[in-house]
Amino acid sequence: MSLFTDTTNLAPLPSMPVERTGRFVLHRAGVRNVWQYDDVRLVFSGGRMLLRGKNGAGKSKAMEMLLPFLLDGDTRALDCVRKDRTSLYWLMTDGREPGNHIGYMWLELRAVDAEGNEEFRTLGCGVKASPATRKHTAWFFVTDKRVDDGIDVDDEAGMLNQDVFRAQLGSDEYFTTSASYARRVAKELFGIDDDARYRNLCHLLYELRRPSVGENIEAGQHTKVLTEALPPLDDDLIVDVARNFDDLTKIREDLARAEKTERALAEFLDSYRDYARGVLRHRAQAVVGAADGAAGARRQLKNAEDHAEQARSAADDAQDRVDDLDAQGRNAQGDLKVLMASPA
Repeated sequence: MSLFTDTTNLAPLPSMPVERTGRFVLHRAGVRNVWQYDDVRLVFSGGRMLLRGKNGAGKSKAMEMLLPFLLDGDTRALDCVRKDRTSLYWLMTDGREPGNHIGYMWLELRAVDAEGNEEFRTLGCGVKASPATRKHTAWFFVTDKRVDDGIDVDDEAGMLNQDVFRAQLGSDEYFTTSASYARRVAKELFGIDDDARYRNLCHLLYELRRPSVGENIEAGQHTKVLTEALPPLDDDLIVDVARNFDDLTKIREDLARAEKTERALAEFLDSYRDYARGVLRHRAQAVVGAADGAAGARRQLKNAEDHAEQARSAADDAQDRVDDLDAQGRNAQGDLKVLMASPA
């Protein structure tokens, strides 16, 4: 357990619980020149910390600026009661004199392996805001350097600006978008490569940090708490669903036209079946008549062939008879000539 402390010295390193060996745990945190904090350092013991103070002391504001905000960099979800009462611009300009204001929020994590070797990760957010322009700019960082030991969030001329601060980091440790920053945090601290899965995890953390979550559980509203902790719908899915809703009218009209066409086709097919049956019956009768005619013609052909055969036989007999008579006529002609030549 530790309390607020304004010391800028590095905190002593407590021994790590055995069950947390080999994993990153919360070690230090700090807020520099944001809201009513000049330079506040928070020290964790074994990954845990207890904030104590009267109402209005700034405990909730400290948590809003650190966790889970520094895990995903979502500037839209700072307010712990989710009523959009806290924003980076408001934190940097509330009650301040005109001019540009720069501040930093950071979180340090420590990992110790079984051999006692230490590894650190510092992640944080820098903010610049101006009441004159009513705009703010945020940048993020994930590095193995430590605040006051490789990273400086202050200098003699005042707060470090964005470019000067960036020069302290490597090319892959500085981010200008919360999406790329959250992707890096998810991979290095949690070993998660799926953006949707990490968004769901952060959503659960935001739900669990709400002040009323304990009251709801004590009141037996476990179902409500679990329902609200479910991950939000994916933005792409919402767009697809909205597009499908826009297409519902067209789909309904297409379906009505298809049903009307189906009914018309059914009526047409009923009538066409009767017509097809009549045509088929007529053509079948014609085929049957043609078959009967072919059978009669075949019978007539057979009779004609029989008659022709008989005629050919009779012709052959008659030819034989003619040949015999011709022979007899020649014989008789010879006999006549002999008789005519005879003296008798």
